Amino acid sequence: MDFGENFSIDISFDISKFDDETRRVWLASETNAIAIFLVEATTGIIEGMRLIGVGFAPELRAICARQKGQKGIAERVLLIHSAFTTKDMARHAIAKTVFKQHS
Repeated sequence: MDFGENFSIDISFDISKFDDETRRVWLASETNAIAIFLVEATTGIIEGMRLIGVGFAPELRAICARQKGQKGIAERVLLIHSAFTTKDMARHAIAKTVFKQHS
């Protein structure tokens, strides 16, 4: 995902996990909310989660719609997730952004 201003993240998103009706409703949705989960690959434990509003939600849905009919998405995602821990992925990231809370 590219947030602009030199800030982007890599995510895996497999819409083949959804049933046909859920997939149809989501792809036709106009919402801009995206839930992001940070999961430790070796344990499956959720390390963090956020619900964010993004301006590129229509583009993300268009990209996901292209997955229709593809085979092996889950296997490709599993290969990456099983090869690297969350710490490995963060350590090898090209760039990191730290968000500070303002009071």
